Amino acid sequence: MSQKFYRAQKVALAVSSALAMGTASAADTYEILNIDEVTGFTVNGTLDNTQNGYGIGFVPGDQVMLGTAKGVNDSTSFDDNVVDDVIDAILPVQGNAANSIVRPFSGNNFLFELGGVDGSVAEYVPLLENKQPIINPTIDPYEDDLDLVENTPKTDAYYYSAGNEKFGARLGIISALQQTVENPFYDGGTSTSNTPVYYYRDFETRGFIQKGNVADPQEGIDYVLLPPSDSSDFYTPDEDSTFTDPVKVGGYSVASKVSEDIDGSNAYVAGYASIAITENTIDDLQDCVDDLTDDVPEPIEACVQNLQNGGFVNYQNRAFRWTVNLADMEVTASEALPLGFVPDDIDDVYVSQGLGVNSAGYVVGRGYRSEDGLDEKPDLIDGDLWATFWTPDNEIYFVGPTVDDKDEYSESILEDVNEQGIAVGTLRQYIDGDQRQKFAYVDITQPADENRELQFIEPNDFSDTQTDLSSRARDINDANQIVGYIEVDLQDQLPRRVHGFLYNIDNDEFNNINELLTCRSRGLEDQGDGNYAAYTVTDTTSFAEEVTYDTAVSVVDANQISADGEFIAATALVTLPRIKTEEVELYDEDGDYQGDYEVIVVGDNGRPVVERTADGEIATDQVPRAVILRRSDATACPVEVISGLNPEKNERQGASFGWGWLLALAPVAWLRRRRS
Repeated sequence: MSQKFYRAQKVALAVSSALAMGTASAADTYEILNIDEVTGFTVNGTLDNTQNGYGIGFVPGDQVMLGTAKGVNDSTSFDDNVVDDVIDAILPVQGNAANSIVRPFSGNNFLFELGGVDGSVAEYVPLLENKQPIINPTIDPYEDDLDLVENTPKTDAYYYSAGNEKFGARLGIISALQQTVENPFYDGGTSTSNTPVYYYRDFETRGFIQKGNVADPQEGIDYVLLPPSDSSDFYTPDEDSTFTDPVKVGGYSVASKVSEDIDGSNAYVAGYASIAITENTIDDLQDCVDDLTDDVPEPIEACVQNLQNGGFVNYQNRAFRWTVNLADMEVTASEALPLGFVPDDIDDVYVSQGLGVNSAGYVVGRGYRSEDGLDEKPDLIDGDLWATFWTPDNEIYFVGPTVDDKDEYSESILEDVNEQGIAVGTLRQYIDGDQRQKFAYVDITQPADENRELQFIEPNDFSDTQTDLSSRARDINDANQIVGYIEVDLQDQLPRRVHGFLYNIDNDEFNNINELLTCRSRGLEDQGDGNYAAYTVTDTTSFAEEVTYDTAVSVVDANQISADGEFIAATALVTLPRIKTEEVELYDEDGDYQGDYEVIVVGDNGRPVVERTADGEIATDQVPRAVILRRSDATACPVEVISGLNPEKNERQGASFGWGWLLALAPVAWLRRRRS
């Protein structure tokens, strides 16, 4: 398999037979650890009461995988909970109401840990809400049980990565704790708009670094929040304002990656954060201040939170490098990294992001670029953000193609960098008239050209020539192994399915991760004589009737690979039966129609009914689950992985594949730290 530089010839895909699903090689075999054999075939990859789970990172020393759960199950049929004991089924998901100052916040995105060796059940990581007892996310924050209401998570949090093997650091973002302030207009009424208190947060997003397991919650969880610039945390009102006290706005920060140790206790953290409040936001904040009077003392906290809820609080953004003492969990230095030009208009918002860092202090990411280099009046290059890196001395460099090929390429990004200085990223480009993204890498220790620019190397994937299959790199380890995802369908009119991939730079070897799995990890059983079939689940207790269906597991994204390649944190789609629901009309006590209400259909035994197809078969769909992959001594499953590149004979190319998988993966969009 040959590599090519970015100007390689574009080759169209004509037939699927031109592609091979994986490289015939001696690649490692992997197994999924968190498959519970006791319950038959349960992939323990999300929290109880939540629908989706995504694999983020693995902490080798603690033998713990990090995951983010999204979507709280709506498991009620009016007042009767009918699915307490249902583990593996697709339930309706409770709609998460938009934030409002007149009702409590309700979390919808949650941190969890998963034991890496025994595949144990996921444990919720409360972080800021470290209350006792720890309660998993629940479906209704307005339950009559006050203890349940008090302990229900009201923050949103996401893991982004794990790193620093010595201290086992976890990184991500989290919203502030809920606070209340008295509503001066409350008159004792019961309407939701006439609440006795307003609800607000001190900030909307903070990057965090955490260490230690949640296994011993009595000791608490050790973490530190990463600060933005002070000028974006508070707003100072005009001098002629009646109230001149600084107004808490919050700013924001994001923690993306952590390096190995610098000196035994300190490490670098890459991310991005706010450095200043935009002019439009300043005007809105001043309006909040001007509305404050002695006669009508509307709380300033409520006004600012209203702006936050409406998306009216915006900031100037810069890539950051923080230095953190991981032994004492203290931030010892914060550096906002420079743009590649001098902004000429402070009213415009300029963005850069740090996404990866190594122990030498190199930070990789992306940012706006100017056609005029470091000119004071920049003419920004068309498109999105462009691959950028910063040296330990904060000198800025770029990775092309960018300027010379801006009509062919629309954006690029560097996601991560290893200790050798090999950075991995993605290029968005036009291939045969369609816009695709392709993973690539670059050695950022090499000398740059006169434009302070290096060039990506774009490997081939399933073919010896360039395909039009979009791919994206997520992570690179010190063994020069890259993980990410790639499309495995050819049709242009429909969304394309994706599979996780593993690429080795040193031997130019590209593999579909599903081709490297053991049969059991793909949901297949050995029937003897070299024959394999899907594992059949038979459930006689959970539903209104006996339910039988075939399993299927497909790794669709690989987010992080350990330094030695032994572990991969990934997300897989798992096939499960779908619970049947129906719409019923809802009336209030006076008999007035209140709208339609979705309820779970219940059988005579009080258990939920499973949806069936037109042919009377059990209706199944796919949901994402976090999975821990570990290198195995077993051989890879000999059964071919079927996809749009090598469809089964009875599967028409371009036909419908059941696009429920796309809805299942939709929440991945919010999970990605790469977007501003």
